[in-house]
Amino acid sequence: MSATNPSLAVDPALQAQIAEVTDLLLNQGITIGQMHNLTDQDYEAVYTLGFNLYNQAKYEDALKAFTFLNFFNHLEPRYIKALAACQQMLKRYETAIQTYAIATILDASDPNPTLHIAECLMGLGMKEEAIEALQLVLEATSGKPQYAAQGDRAEALLELLSDSAAKEEEK
Repeated sequence: MSATNPSLAVDPALQAQIAEVTDLLLNQGITIGQMHNLTDQDYEAVYTLGFNLYNQAKYEDALKAFTFLNFFNHLEPRYIKALAACQQMLKRYETAIQTYAIATILDASDPNPTLHIAECLMGLGMKEEAIEALQLVLEATSGKPQYAAQGDRAEALLELLSDSAAKEEEK
């Protein structure tokens, strides 16, 4: 039996095409949607559908719309946050944390993904990690009135976690 199977060999022209597409996606900031001539209107139509499904608590259906958007435009933080929100509502906390982390990478100035990561950590029962994430939110929102609501929520969640820890110690 031969170590190489000629039927599994990849055509050199196909290899070149794969390398070109990979370069476009990873190094040049091109999206699959651009390769398929999707327009902003196309994206908005799908986003509106997903948004409406989410607001109707049809999270599985909304997840499909936001997955589509992320496949075709992996560079739009709004689509990534929407996908993560669906995952969070479906209690897929580990996946949601990973998706929110991507949103944080794309827009480090937005404290919302970190706040939602803390909520997911709470859902997983990881209180100490949630506290650390909430403290990061407080640091990121301090002195920024546009993020006052996020800072207030982080403070309320920290208080909730502190009260919960105090009650556990009393037992």
